[in-house]
Amino acid sequence: MRIAIVGGGIGGLATAVCLERQGFDDIVLLEQAPEFTEIGAGIQVSNNGARLLRHLGLEDELRARGVVSGGNYYYDIEDGELILETRAGEWGEKTYGAPFFHIHRHHLLDILHKAVVRTRLRLGTAVTGVEQDENVVRLTTAAGDVVEADVVIGADGIRSTLRAELFGATQPDASGYVCWRALIPRERLEGVDVPPSCTAWWGPDRSGVVFWVNGGTHMNFVGTVPSGEVRSEAWESRGDIEDLRRSYAGATEPLATIVNAIETPFITGIFTRPLLEQWTVGRIALLGDAAHPIWPFLANGATQALEDAYVLSRCLARGSVDAVAESLREFQQRRWGRVAEVARVSREMATVYHLSDPAAIARRNDQMRERAKTDPYGLWLRGWLWGYDVVSAADAPLDRSAAAAAPTLV
Repeated sequence: MRIAIVGGGIGGLATAVCLERQGFDDIVLLEQAPEFTEIGAGIQVSNNGARLLRHLGLEDELRARGVVSGGNYYYDIEDGELILETRAGEWGEKTYGAPFFHIHRHHLLDILHKAVVRTRLRLGTAVTGVEQDENVVRLTTAAGDVVEADVVIGADGIRSTLRAELFGATQPDASGYVCWRALIPRERLEGVDVPPSCTAWWGPDRSGVVFWVNGGTHMNFVGTVPSGEVRSEAWESRGDIEDLRRSYAGATEPLATIVNAIETPFITGIFTRPLLEQWTVGRIALLGDAAHPIWPFLANGATQALEDAYVLSRCLARGSVDAVAESLREFQQRRWGRVAEVARVSREMATVYHLSDPAAIARRNDQMRERAKTDPYGLWLRGWLWGYDVVSAADAPLDRSAAAAAPTLV
């Protein structure tokens, strides 16, 4: 079976790795960037993603490049009081089947890249068109080449060319929020006591999140604020440090010190699209952000792309070259409900994080603390997400492959 993957991000490289592990050996990956560069910042690979990477034999590399997280701790941005914790660490590994990791995006890409053995990588190759009949898909590149394949996987992100070709070109919707991002060397944070966990502060209309990456040598900062507080809501650009500091004026410690330690902040727009009802057309399927962009407030977008990649590889392995369309439809059947829940809760978490009414904030904090009395490790909020075993789900009967029910937050 000839397989073409469009996009060399986390979803595309993970798809290549998973397909190779299923025995496929005629795979080409087309990536428009001329090289894999050290771009981006820290991301989180929660227990469900780490469990899959362990299954693929990549846990040692993940441990060497990442930081094992003790969990998530949420504080009030104004008074610094703890609102909620969702435990990971050793308890999380025993409970969910694998550790929780923080890692630089480039390092995860490098781990996946090095795990690709037989796939032909064509960097600097932009796909500009696609057509198919019942037997073959033809991709046209910017250079005028035509690549033929029995199946094509679109892993080319929220601005997916394949999505536009299949379902029409539309622009992503601006969310009204932007993310400030920065990497802070540890030496600039002398006296700041932040554990190897994800520490978040919730405040009126804004939030701040930090965790260690690069083996603990750098702190990753992500701050979400209304887009009107910055001078640009570009896709990604360098921001004005004074805008950043103004947005976090009055923040509790140690967040205030962390913000003041930032030297070079970047602004990343938070963009979204509606969840597609259909991810497949004939011999073509979309996955990851190309199919289902997810708001970042569950920190699970990358992990959902990993899950997609594995389930897709199993569906194709069970099928045949003559039944590709059926295999791709099965892939969507197995993934749609899971992804829809992750997308829904991510949006609801955005509301929970960024309440502005003081009475609503007080109710949220009281409700979260009350839940913690009977569920101190936050199973109600994260257990359905972090405890999901995609390896088992990929082979379970379809009527029993869904994840546990997710909570309703708003």
